[in-house]
Amino acid sequence: MYKMWLYFDPRRTLTALFTFLTVLAFIIHFIVLSTENFNWLAQ
Repeated sequence: MYKMWLYFDPRRTLTALFTFLTVLAFIIHFIVLSTENFNWLAQ
């Protein structure tokens, strides 16, 4: 497992992972907010 970090830069890999998960969370929340049943802001 440690040899994986010889191929990937840990700082760049973890930054890309954090960015991807943040964007994914925003997309999921906006999709849920756009539905009529699960929009908790406009009840």
